Parts: sequence; structure tokens; C-alpha cells
Amino acid sequence: ALLANLFARAGRTNEAQRILVGLRQRAQHQGELAGEIAVVYAGLGDRKETWVWLERARSAHTLVLDDVPLILDQLRPDPRIDLFRQELGLQNR
Repeated sequence: ALLANLFARAGRTNEAQRILVGLRQRAQHQGELAGEIAVVYAGLGDRKETWVWLERARSAHTLVLDDVPLILDQLRPDPRIDLFRQELGLQNR
């Protein structure tokens, strides 16, 4: 997911999309990878899908807290960021 995020931010969206497809297929068979998928969508700049998958990961308790700053930094400016941080108890990070 991190590699796909970096590819996307470097303009290599085809590689990022290919990884995203693989993650989504794995998620169907292995379980919840919503946090990883949110990381990729954040890199691609797709704010709507990033929020969808970020909320899904939070609800499923599968969100990796190390990924949160990376994702939220790419969602700026968005008023939902502060509320999301608060809900996770990350106000001061």
C-alpha cells in the first residue's frame, strides 16, 4: 500500500492502480484491508474513496495508526480531519 501511495504521488498511477486492484482482490479473500486501500486512494488523490475506506478501517478496528498521519496529510484541508483525530484520540499528534 505504501509503495502504491508513493507511485501515485510520483505520477506513476498505472502502477498504483495495479497494486490497488490486487489489494481489493485480496481483501475479498483474506479479510479487511481497508486501511491499506485508504493509503492507496490517498496517494491517488481520491478524497471521497479515501474517506470511505478510512471509515471502513476505523469501524472494523483494522486501521494501522502509523498510516493515519500519511493519509490525513494527503486529505488536507478537510474539516473532518480534526474530528477523525479526536475520535481516535490523536488530537495532539
